[in-house]
Amino acid sequence: MSQNPYCMPINDFMEMNGFYLEQTGGGCTAYTKVLNDGKYNGFYIMITDNEDGCVAPNEVINPVLVGLYDLNGYASESFIATDSLDAIQAIHANGWR
Repeated sequence: MSQNPYCMPINDFMEMNGFYLEQTGGGCTAYTKVLNDGKYNGFYIMITDNEDGCVAPNEVINPVLVGLYDLNGYASESFIATDSLDAIQAIHANGWR
């Protein structure tokens, strides 16, 4: 990553890491990524702003809620990250690809 992620627009940072902005219903949004490798194949990750929980973060520096969902849409695991960069690093450390 050559550019400081904290200086990047959030959408650019998330797209660079394989996430896309999704309307999740009821006016809510999240950055979403479908996993396609290993034991989590077909699962998906959703990242929302930790303050609201119903909207995607609007800056890389905002605390976020990260959820891993199974094929039926049930939350399998979740955690709070200090910011989007921390979330991406934790996702990779957990082997969620």
